[in-house]
Amino acid sequence: MFGVFGLGGVLAATTITLNQGSPIALGAGYTTSTACDSSITINTQNQFINNKFMVSTISLSNIDATYPNGCGSSVLDLSLVVNGSLVNTSFSIASSASNNNYLFGGTAGTGFFANTVLTPFDISQLTSVALSAYKVSVVSYAVGDTGPGGGKIFYVSATPFACGPTRSATCTYLEAAPSTWNAGAGEPARSWANATYQSATVNNATSPETATATAIGWGYRNTQAIILQGNTGTATSAAALADSYTVTVSGVAYDDWYLPSQAELDLLYLERTRVGGFVLNGYWSSTENSTNVAWGKDFRNGGQYSDSKGNGYYVRPVRAF
Repeated sequence: MFGVFGLGGVLAATTITLNQGSPIALGAGYTTSTACDSSITINTQNQFINNKFMVSTISLSNIDATYPNGCGSSVLDLSLVVNGSLVNTSFSIASSASNNNYLFGGTAGTGFFANTVLTPFDISQLTSVALSAYKVSVVSYAVGDTGPGGGKIFYVSATPFACGPTRSATCTYLEAAPSTWNAGAGEPARSWANATYQSATVNNATSPETATATAIGWGYRNTQAIILQGNTGTATSAAALADSYTVTVSGVAYDDWYLPSQAELDLLYLERTRVGGFVLNGYWSSTENSTNVAWGKDFRNGGQYSDSKGNGYYVRPVRAF
């Protein structure tokens, strides 16, 4: 063991990689970075390489993993300084860890985590080892809370779900745009598709994707498939209108809104009172039923319906994050 090093002072200022004290763009729900442990033990493991004793691994122990004041339930950034120079900022803490961000489970106790990517160096040249550890506080949302995009949270998943235009992202929340999203002019109504595609399935040479997905997390993909078919006009397409919504909150632009899938629209109806501002009439989902009809929801009584793509029903954009 080489010693225990505190956080703060010059070390913290020169090794932190997360814009200490300022908002950081790691996705909605994150705030600022702060020190989360003032005493972490640093250990080394050595190997005899090329006739020299080399430091091959630096391990950490006695990390405060408690919640909420320690490093528990937070994203942890570790910065390693050897002989006064920043040599590594990537520690193997969890199998899913990447870059400098690692998730702790929030349980009490200590952890022992080893650096697995350190380039071995001559132990005779080692004069000092220091470490800084910072966490980024994570903001949790509940249904009814104002979301990062200025709308209302209407769904919180117990486990992350696949989301995004290619379903390669992972999301936990669904947020509905505020009732004033249409430039304050009230909830707009649109046809599901423009005249050219009201009797055409969303799956052809123009649009190789489909828009038949019903489940949570599929709305963005459905929306993009509808637009790709040729339904690009915001005056004639519910999907294009939802997709066009963009809002800037605290300097961050949110432009990932979409027409909800059938299941997402069901959830939106269930939380209609907390979200607010709905017209007592039909709303479109992004889920196609067949060639010339798509699924909608009656916000008067919760009834499901499948109706002509040419009919005008109301639009409320949502986003997943």
